[in-house]
Amino acid sequence: MLRTVIRKNSYQDSITLMLLTKNIAALEGVAKVSVMMGTPANKDILAAGGLGTPELAGAGPNDIALVMDLDDEKRVETVLAAADEFLQRQGRTGAQSERSARDWGQAWAARPEANIALLSIPGAYVENEADQILEEGRHVFIFSDNVPLEAEKRLKDKAAAKGLLVMGPDCGTALIRGVPFAFTNAVPRGRIGLVGASGTGLQEISTQIAHRGEGVAQAIGVGGRDISALIKASTMKTALAVLAGDPEVECLVVVAKPPDPPVREEIMSLLRAIEKPCVAAFVGERPGAHEKGRNVRCGLYLADTLEEAAELAVALVRGEAPEGRAYQPRLPADLPDLSGRTIRGLYAGGTLAGEAAAQLTRA
Repeated sequence: MLRTVIRKNSYQDSITLMLLTKNIAALEGVAKVSVMMGTPANKDILAAGGLGTPELAGAGPNDIALVMDLDDEKRVETVLAAADEFLQRQGRTGAQSERSARDWGQAWAARPEANIALLSIPGAYVENEADQILEEGRHVFIFSDNVPLEAEKRLKDKAAAKGLLVMGPDCGTALIRGVPFAFTNAVPRGRIGLVGASGTGLQEISTQIAHRGEGVAQAIGVGGRDISALIKASTMKTALAVLAGDPEVECLVVVAKPPDPPVREEIMSLLRAIEKPCVAAFVGERPGAHEKGRNVRCGLYLADTLEEAAELAVALVRGEAPEGRAYQPRLPADLPDLSGRTIRGLYAGGTLAGEAAAQLTRA
């Protein structure tokens, strides 16, 4: 039987809610459970997963929606008690490791050396808080989603004027000088700098680099909308300038779904001007030949896949200059005839799904 409980004005970020879901799923008598914020997109996900209920109509973006498939009505109170205990424990754990602050003044007093603030709050409140952070001359990482596009533009225009980074909104990953933000893979520190409007793209390339024996100096997420016609790659441009001037970075990699065409050309022009080898992976495009730079290692190398982007970056920091388009997708030699048939896949990221679709279409 399905039961739905709505906790009004109880915002938690997606990382906490995924951990909570895992915790509840282990309880006796729980066949299926999902805990999400009541955004329209999340309601669609619940419905598609067989957990849609009439009560979800009353959940808003700042409300927790807890949907349970239980074997007994009496287990509802047990599940709710476990959820409350989990969230309280999370709060106590954080309080033990860090001092809490009631406003930004207290936060900066507690951590005067901090130059990046991470926001994981309801999207409606992001613009005001991020604006205060920028006023203080600090970068901001915005994990929150549901931030109006116009607000993102205002924040990024302000940041660009100050030489600051607004990573996000809806930014899922960054690795800044070895410090992880949000979802980040454990990879070694190294010589390659990444900038991505794709969180899963950044994660895949960083792990492929690690598998090949190299490491990541910095990985800067910018949010998927940064490469739109309105935002015009504002944060990506600043991030490229940062990495171009970083002595630890010997090769730059850009990853994104195909940007708005004029924005793409701006990004390409910036990459061509950087005095370091650069790799661009616009997932879903079919790139042409690599562009030679002023010496054997500089130049702009166009990757067909996330895996090739990592291969190119590793080769370049090792002093090798790839020629032509040697990379070929690793497809089976005896592909079956799939005419008139459909392939369905489930992917933990739009970039990964888009890349797979492009490769399958060619195959």
